[in-house]
Amino acid sequence: MGQYLQPSEDTEGRNAFRIAEKKYQLHWNQELRYRRGKLRGRKISPVQTDFSEVLDFLDQSTWQSSAVLVAYSEHLHKEVFGLADHPGFFVIPGAIGPDVHRQLIVSALEDYPEPPCNTNHTRAHGHLGGLWKAAQLGQCLHSPLDTAAASAAPVRDSGTHAACTFSAIPPASQVTARCTASHHRADGAKEATSKISAHACQNSHQETATGVHAVREAACSLQQARGGSQQQDRSDKVKAGAWGKLGEQLQWEPGGAGPPAAQLLRKLRWVTLGPQFDWSTRVYNAHAPHRPLPPELRALAVTLASAVADLDLQPPADTHTGCNDIDSQSLAQSKESGKVSQSYTDAAWNCLDSQEWGDWEPDVALVNYYREGDTLGGHRDDAEPNMRAPIVALSLGCDAIFLLGRETRDEDPVAMRIRGGDAVVMAGHARQCYHGVPRVFMGTSSACWPAEEGSTEAERLRPFAQHMHDCRINISIRCAR
Repeated sequence: MGQYLQPSEDTEGRNAFRIAEKKYQLHWNQELRYRRGKLRGRKISPVQTDFSEVLDFLDQSTWQSSAVLVAYSEHLHKEVFGLADHPGFFVIPGAIGPDVHRQLIVSALEDYPEPPCNTNHTRAHGHLGGLWKAAQLGQCLHSPLDTAAASAAPVRDSGTHAACTFSAIPPASQVTARCTASHHRADGAKEATSKISAHACQNSHQETATGVHAVREAACSLQQARGGSQQQDRSDKVKAGAWGKLGEQLQWEPGGAGPPAAQLLRKLRWVTLGPQFDWSTRVYNAHAPHRPLPPELRALAVTLASAVADLDLQPPADTHTGCNDIDSQSLAQSKESGKVSQSYTDAAWNCLDSQEWGDWEPDVALVNYYREGDTLGGHRDDAEPNMRAPIVALSLGCDAIFLLGRETRDEDPVAMRIRGGDAVVMAGHARQCYHGVPRVFMGTSSACWPAEEGSTEAERLRPFAQHMHDCRINISIRCAR
């Protein structure tokens, strides 16, 4: 969900980037009415957001407030856009065709979260294989702990006490224990609880104690399986999950005691492909088990980065036809018309001169999953050793607002609309800029799905299309070496 709009917001003390984030985030307004003398909340509705200053590269009428640059890539057969005051930043609308778009969505939901890749669920549940399939089958998580507890459940007492539940089980050498027993009187009076000594009901509770001790032994064995002492390496804990190494043995079953797979799928927020990334320390762990970057992602990233590296972005002509018809005459006209300042024009000619990419071999992809109200706060991607090498981001599914700032959060960022199928490349100077995603638009991801109703392919893709109706996926490909 988004955020509830406060009656008045004090922006004093907030930086420019944060103010822009708050402006475009999803806010909710709740209608309040008095009923029977009490103020009660009623209908909740989203607050309208002013998108008039959002740059849309497919709508030339929105370009006036930004120094937009453009070139036509013969290699991609696509237009590539940039911003004159953000050298090294490129947007390629429709860079991903419908077929590739669909396949990437299927892989991101069905394949990429598979072990040994870490996800945001790994620390709590271990590696969850088959998450997508289990969600489609309506299954729930089932652990060996559930089986052990069920098999060693306390036996119902046939004596005076209807049932006994031990709150603490001491070592076998100790005979004192405390249990909470429910006493049922023959006259039907309200039951009372009392604490009794294990000596007093040793005979009547012997079988119960045996069962509870079995549960304790099972729990101890599970604790040992977690990897031992508190000095265990943190990366091992992340790999193992809350159930320890038994986390690798988790199963999906109908009616399992754990959380439903559909719920875990909705709460999936990130996956790391390649060397695993620790989001808290912002460090890549090349020694942890991982799968290589999928070759289709590597090939796509290299193709897009190579295509924009040699482009000469220029201010658009007065009448832009969608092709690379911008020559020196149209550039001169743009200068004289005053639409583009001289400093911006100079930056346009030299926007790639300072980039030092080196031999770029991407080996990592960070996959982010967005639902309604989710945001990505302003940040810089500074965990890679080469801070001038490109990062290629592939946008799948729903549209989003992307904020591109500068080297500090104190300057106003540029807000732009990024659609499903678009690609963003950030290299050189643009790598030093803060950026984030304050808003995702639900219900805007229908373009890549087949229109033939009833076909075999359409039926196969139906669950993915339904899931992506209110989901956005961003695949950020980079080099961690």
